[in-house]
Amino acid sequence: MLVAILALHYAGVGPAWPAWAEHLYPDGLAGAEIPLGARVIAVCDAWDAMVTDRPYRRAMPREEALAELERCAGTQFDPDVVEAFRAVLATPRRHLKALA
Repeated sequence: MLVAILALHYAGVGPAWPAWAEHLYPDGLAGAEIPLGARVIAVCDAWDAMVTDRPYRRAMPREEALAELERCAGTQFDPDVVEAFRAVLATPRRHLKALA
């Protein structure tokens, strides 16, 4: 775990997932100033939190989770990253396997 955290740090991903439209990221960064890796992880982490069962609640249906990401695009999440994420979800798995 420590190696993964250090790798993210040296890749420019900060200690917390930033809100896209606010200066909550370390050093007062916001929007496109936030490292791309951090913006991608923010969307992926939110997706995983919504579509995974938790001890205190059931997983949200994928359609609802995607709608929530799209609702928060431009405020909590980078809208371009949300759009790219949506496109990946819409891509048939056989095409994604060919890219790997």
